[in-house]
Amino acid sequence: MRIGGSTMKRKLLAIFFFLLLGLLVFAQPAFKMGSGQAAADSPSFPRALVSVVMDDGWKSQATGALPRMNAKGIKATAYIVTKYIEDGYEGYMTLADLQTIKASGHEIASHSVTHRDLTKLSPPELTTELRDSKAWLEGKGLGPVYDFACPFGEYNEATIKETKNFYLSQREGWSWPDDVNTAANFRPYMIRVKQVWPWTNAAEVESWMEEAKAKKAWVVIIYHRVEVLDPSHPSYPYSISPDNFEAHLQAIRDSGVASVTVKEALDEVKTYVKYTVTASVSGGGGSVSPPSQTVDCLDGATVNISPEAGNGVASIVDNGEAVPGPYGSSYSIVRVGEDHEVLVTFQPVSQILKVTKVSPNQAWQFAFSADLTVEGTGFVDGAAVKLEKNGVSIPGLGVSVASSTRLTCSVWTFGAEPGEYDVVVSNPGGAQASLSKGFRINPVCGMGSGSAMLMMGITLGLLSLAGSLRLRRKRGR
Repeated sequence: MRIGGSTMKRKLLAIFFFLLLGLLVFAQPAFKMGSGQAAADSPSFPRALVSVVMDDGWKSQATGALPRMNAKGIKATAYIVTKYIEDGYEGYMTLADLQTIKASGHEIASHSVTHRDLTKLSPPELTTELRDSKAWLEGKGLGPVYDFACPFGEYNEATIKETKNFYLSQREGWSWPDDVNTAANFRPYMIRVKQVWPWTNAAEVESWMEEAKAKKAWVVIIYHRVEVLDPSHPSYPYSISPDNFEAHLQAIRDSGVASVTVKEALDEVKTYVKYTVTASVSGGGGSVSPPSQTVDCLDGATVNISPEAGNGVASIVDNGEAVPGPYGSSYSIVRVGEDHEVLVTFQPVSQILKVTKVSPNQAWQFAFSADLTVEGTGFVDGAAVKLEKNGVSIPGLGVSVASSTRLTCSVWTFGAEPGEYDVVVSNPGGAQASLSKGFRINPVCGMGSGSAMLMMGITLGLLSLAGSLRLRRKRGR
C-alpha cells in the first residue's frame, strides 16, 4: 500500500507541475499585455524640456552668464532677491541689468525680499516677503511675475498655502533623489531641481539631458555665481567658471532638448497633469459632494457641504491638516497642485465650537494681566485660548473648561500692542472658532507700543524704588 500510495502521489505531483507550467506559459502573454497597458496609461509629458535658472541676482549672471546664453539661444529664469537690487548690494545686479535680461527674452521671477527662511516667519512677515518682492519687480516693469523660489529651499504647508496666493509655482532649492519633473511626480509648488557645483562638468549635464529625453521629463538646473572664485571663498560651492558654464550650455544645445523658461515649461506641462480630490464624512450627520473629482493642475476645486437638520460643520481636515473655521456650505481649494483627501465632521449645532462672548472685553496695558471668561458652545477639556491681531499672538494661561459653554483663562496684557484682538479658541483635534475683535487692549497714554514701553519703564522704576525704600527701612531698624 505504501508503494502504491507513493506512486499515486508522484503521479499527482507530476500532473500538478505540468498544470503549473501550462499556467505560467499561458499567463506570460497576459502578464505582458497587462504591463504594456499600464505603461500606456502612465502619464508622460510630450517631450523633454530644460530650464536654466539663476538665483539671488548676482552681478556675474549679467556679465558672465547672459552673453553666453544669448549667443547659444538658451533661455533662463532669474529668481531675484529684491532687497539686494533695491538697496544696491555690492556684487549684485542693478535694475538696468534686470531690464536687459528681461529684454533679451528671459524670465524674471521672485526669490523673496530679504532671503529669509520663510518657515521661521510670522504670518504677516511671510506675506510681506511674498507679496512685496512680486510688487517691486512688477512695479519696475519686470513682470508679470509668475514664479517663486523659496530661500534656502525651506518650505512647509503654511508657506505653500500663502505662496499660492501670489504665484503659479514654487521651485525647490536642492537636489534630491528622482530630481527631474515628470507627469507622474509633478507638483507645481515643489518643482524639482538639479544643483550645479564648481566641479559639475559638461558630461554630467549631457547625462541629465539623456535622462530628460528618456523620461520625457522637465529638468531644472540651478546656477548662482558664474565667475571664478577661490576655493576658500564662502560662495565657492555655488560658483562655476564662465568657461565651464559655456560648456554646460553647449551640452544643452547639442542635446536637442527644448530650452524654455520656467513659465513656458509650466504652461506646457500643466495640461498633462491631473489630480484627484476626494471628500468624505466622518460619523454621519450630513453629506459632501462630489465624493471624487479630477482636477487639472493649478485649477480650483470645490466640495459642497450639506449638514442634516440640526447639525453643522464641526471640522474640516484636508490632507491631515485642520482647516480653520468658520465654515460655510462649501470648501474651496485654490490652485490644486497635489491630490487632496478632504474629511468633514458634522455635529449637532449645540455642540459645535463657537465663541459668542468674552468678559471683560477690554483691559489696560498697565494691568499686567486680565482674567477672562469666554462663553460659547462646544468647549472641551484641553481647549486652548489666544488673542490674535495682525500676527501678534497672546496665549491664554491656565485655561479651565467649566462646561461646554464656558471656560476661563488669564492673558498677559502688560506692554502688549494696543488694539482690538480676535479671541480664538481651539479644541484638541483641530476645531477652531473665534470672536472677531472680541477683546481690546487700551493704551496707557496715547496710541502705540512706544507709550506702553514708556509706562513699563516708569512702572518698573517705581517698583525698584519701592523695593529700595523697603530695604533701607529694614536696615534702619
